[in-house]
Amino acid sequence: MDNQTRATNVSPSIATVDPAGQPVSPPNPRRDRVRRHMNSLLGKAAAAGIALQATGCPSVCDPLPPPQTVDCGSDLTDEFLSAYIFPYARWASTGGATVVLVDVNLYQVTNLKITGAPTVEGGTLSGSTVTDSFLTFTITPDAGVTSVAVSIPVSCDEKTAAFDLVLDVSGTPEPDARVPITLANK
Repeated sequence: MDNQTRATNVSPSIATVDPAGQPVSPPNPRRDRVRRHMNSLLGKAAAAGIALQATGCPSVCDPLPPPQTVDCGSDLTDEFLSAYIFPYARWASTGGATVVLVDVNLYQVTNLKITGAPTVEGGTLSGSTVTDSFLTFTITPDAGVTSVAVSIPVSCDEKTAAFDLVLDVSGTPEPDARVPITLANK
């Protein structure tokens, strides 16, 4: 079969070439419809991206809820305060000594504040850092004790109180293991 015969046996739409002599795909209505749809989506996505950048928010932004206010007229018991104050304690080893690292957080509260370093019974306090809404400190438990009492001073508007906790240090200390915490007056 010669080249002339071969060219006539091929569908004219497949044999289409551009002016540079490169083969061109035949027209395809489905592909054209998909391309138009994709170009439309691309245009909408670009417009949405521009609109989001104009608002100063790089993605969908929901406003944060306003911080809550504690009812300072209530009795500031440990149980009441535990709804707003979140302590976490874990074992650690520093300089060869086994210690308890304690973090205390206040979340989204405007009028309840931590007012100072805690007092400790059953251990030695060291390295405390205090802000209005965060407290971190280290305790070295006394030899032979099974619990350490911690009292954290707080204020709610003009009222002052203490948030009292008990750390259970009776278990075997393992680095990063959680130390159980209970409320002192529960």
